[in-house]
Amino acid sequence: MSEKEPAASLTTKDLWEKNREDLNLDQQNKLWNLLHEYRHSFSTNPNDVGLAHLVQHSVYTGDAQPIHQQPRRLPYARQAAANQMLQEMKDAGIIEPSESPWVSSVVMDPRKDGKWRFCVDFRPLNDKTVNDYYPLPQIDELLHYVAGSAWFSSLDLRSGFWHVAMAPEDKAKIALPWGGVRRIMVNATQVSFFTLSAYFDTGVFKYLYCIIVISLYIAIICTNLLLIVVICMNRSLHEPMYLFLCSLFVNELYGSTGLFPFLLVQILSDIHTVSAPFCFLQIFCLHSYGGREFWTLAIMSYDRYLAICYPLQYHTRMTSKKIAMLIALTWLYPSLTNALVVFGLTAPLQLCGNLINKVYCDNYSVVKLACSDTTANNIYGLVHLFTVNCGLIILILFSYMRILKVCLSGSKQTRQKALSTCTPHLFSLLNFSCGAFFEIVQSRFNMNYLPKMLRIFLSLYWLTFQPLINPLLYGLKMSKIRIICRRLLFGGKR
Repeated sequence: MSEKEPAASLTTKDLWEKNREDLNLDQQNKLWNLLHEYRHSFSTNPNDVGLAHLVQHSVYTGDAQPIHQQPRRLPYARQAAANQMLQEMKDAGIIEPSESPWVSSVVMDPRKDGKWRFCVDFRPLNDKTVNDYYPLPQIDELLHYVAGSAWFSSLDLRSGFWHVAMAPEDKAKIALPWGGVRRIMVNATQVSFFTLSAYFDTGVFKYLYCIIVISLYIAIICTNLLLIVVICMNRSLHEPMYLFLCSLFVNELYGSTGLFPFLLVQILSDIHTVSAPFCFLQIFCLHSYGGREFWTLAIMSYDRYLAICYPLQYHTRMTSKKIAMLIALTWLYPSLTNALVVFGLTAPLQLCGNLINKVYCDNYSVVKLACSDTTANNIYGLVHLFTVNCGLIILILFSYMRILKVCLSGSKQTRQKALSTCTPHLFSLLNFSCGAFFEIVQSRFNMNYLPKMLRIFLSLYWLTFQPLINPLLYGLKMSKIRIICRRLLFGGKR
């Protein structure tokens, strides 16, 4: 059995001289005819990728009317890559100019190595095409055919779907917005699962990563659950600030549960795929967690503003009814808006790819795979950014500017009180803002020049450190919570 040789170095003469002594005269004649026919069935142009002349591909659509898809606007990075690949295909003779009434849209799909895959959305054309069905032989029959063979070889093609030419009468049916295509056969199908390409083979280290993830998840559950119980069981902590903290800790458990069990399954799995419904559910959980975290921190900054700037009027302005309304708002608004975005805008999109370059599902990563119109998604994102998000940022900045003004003009006791209550909240706010900023930048821009481990760390930062740091921050810094935790853990010792 001879070793595989690349097509460029394996000639008809090489195969003939190497194997004819193992064959009888009849077999030698058959081998020579086969190799001679195969060799001359391809173009002899050394710059061509190769073109088979023995067969042509036909697209039979009967009396169907021509399909004209509107060209989809590609992002700048994809548009530059598409133009470069179109020029390369034109130079190689794969595409040619056309004025066809049939037009299919181009889709640029990212590969695992960071490069782009040039695809064409032929789904509308496939719906009009009469299918060909060919019965495939059984495996045992194929094995029977090769039994007793003395040698094998491979004549690999660089891009197999380009080597069969289109029938002249069907060339117009596979035209692109830029021009007609001589021989491209790329299909786009309905996505039923997604592949998470950020995972890589870690060997035995996957068990170490699994232990780290389990340890973090257990620490988050124990610390947040402890502070929730402490706040709920002690009436002295039933104040606005601590009730908002309790809501914050519940949200940390909610967001961690949407991420950590999923990470454990993916780390231990050899195939990093996730079904489309579960992917959209995870997107809803993680994005509603992020929105709720931002809302809660903004309302807590407003609460600190009232407590420090208007101490005598605090309890009349921050009533029980107002507290309940604000907590309900922080839970209902992010849930409803993200349900609208994920299940109303993102899930119905037609996708021409299923590769997500992250370790978990992300809304914008799915939107980038769409080959249908995403105008509604973009409009909603811009409106939400410049209304709700900017409004919360203005509220936070206003609150802390007024708190800073009071601290600078007040007594030493006032400054100490403001420092003890605002420091944990301010640190938590900065930590979450930095994590969210890294995540937004990584989703919107190409960060492939960064090491993969760094990109994974930045992607997980805002979902792992915030639930872990918040209970430690508030539990250690705020004296009331710290004293009650000591009593609970150490049996009354101060």
